[in-house]
Amino acid sequence: MAAQYTLIIHRDCDFTRSFQIKRGENLIDLTGYTFTGKLAKNYHTDTTTAFTGAVVGDGSDGTFSITLTDTQTAALSAGKYVYSVVMADDGGIKTKLLEGDCIVEDTV
Repeated sequence: MAAQYTLIIHRDCDFTRSFQIKRGENLIDLTGYTFTGKLAKNYHTDTTTAFTGAVVGDGSDGTFSITLTDTQTAALSAGKYVYSVVMADDGGIKTKLLEGDCIVEDTV
């Protein structure tokens, strides 16, 4: 089951959010893992914005990040979205890791 987490993104700004993965009390070594994510107005649309996902550092401390550029966030309208993040191991096994609501806020 994917963890639920609400994201807040500011339009016209770079966005990066890091997460750390544990199994029980133990950090998961993310060496060889990849991360992909999508943001959309709802689950039934074909129009999505892709997050760039990356392991942070050497992967041994279980940390990965998702990122949008300021150009990507500028193209979004203010409002409520949904997103999900998928993790793939080095054997190609995919797991939906995160999902939830995303609030895109205007900047002045």
